Amino acid sequence: MTGLALTERVRVIKVTDSRTGQAHRVTEDAAVMGQRPGCYRAVCGELVLAASLTIPERGSCRGCQQWWAAR
Repeated sequence: MTGLALTERVRVIKVTDSRTGQAHRVTEDAAVMGQRPGCYRAVCGELVLAASLTIPERGSCRGCQQWWAAR
């Protein structure tokens, strides 16, 4: 998990990994940093290679779900 404090207000988006089909949560800052190469660091720590928006997700990342629930 990242070092983000739970009291911080953090905006996140869901990004589907093209390799696994899993949906991960990515912070707004991580989305901006990964915009050019298309790789994003999810809140669980995984490096996510963004899938096409037409690819359906095949479940959600457990680590990202736990991070989200703790917020």
